[in-house]
Formats: sequence, C-alpha cells, structure tokens
Amino acid sequence: MKVLVLNSGSDALRYKLFDMSTERELASGAVDRIGKTGSKIVHRAGEVTVERDDFTGARPGRLIRGPQASPF
Repeated sequence: MKVLVLNSGSDALRYKLFDMSTERELASGAVDRIGKTGSKIVHRAGEVTVERDDFTGARPGRLIRGPQASPF
C-alpha cells in the first residue's frame, strides 16, 4: 500500500509518498511561496531531484498531469 502525506499552509505545500510494504519513502517535495515572488518547487524521487525557482507565471493545473508530462 502506498500512502501520500500532505502538509499544506496558506502559501506552501509539502508532501511525501511512502510504500508501506517496504516502509520506504518513494518521493517527497515542496512548493513554497505559492502565488508570490520567489516561489520555488522541489520534487525528489529516488536519486532524481527537480527544482524550479520563481514559477509565479505557471498556469494553474499545469503541474497536475500524467506521469509522462513534466512542467520542467
């Protein structure tokens, strides 16, 4: 079973994805300063880390797509 843990605030979202059968963290990330100058997104999965700074011009919904798509 996989468990997604979310922690959201007024201008931030943090998450972790766990595989409970192996008790391993599969992915984690954060979006900070949502809608503000100096915003930042970080996503980590295994050995891969993707970061993007100041994405205030991103369109809503662009970050939520299938596993093949990437806004980066």
